[in-house]
Amino acid sequence: MHAKSTIRAAIALAALTVGVAFAAETPSSDASSVNASPVLLAQATTSRPAASASQAFPAHEAGVRAAAAKGPEALRQYTNRTRMIYNFYYWDFALDR
Repeated sequence: MHAKSTIRAAIALAALTVGVAFAAETPSSDASSVNASPVLLAQATTSRPAASASQAFPAHEAGVRAAAAKGPEALRQYTNRTRMIYNFYYWDFALDR
């Protein structure tokens, strides 16, 4: 049994060595292989967009949005009551008011 585990360890070490060698390979400096387009980074905003009256929401959110319109206590009760069905989070809808 010891010989099999030694062989497996040697194979794993060889595979790891080959994988590291391929990962460490530097790209060629050929100008045709370099992408000339600039790299653009997306930045997340911290503010939420204002909800408009004409904005359409998914149909399964109708109940939670109606509860949110009634007030924070109604929203808390609705999200607690339906937590195992919809997995809604209170603060996702409390800020829409």
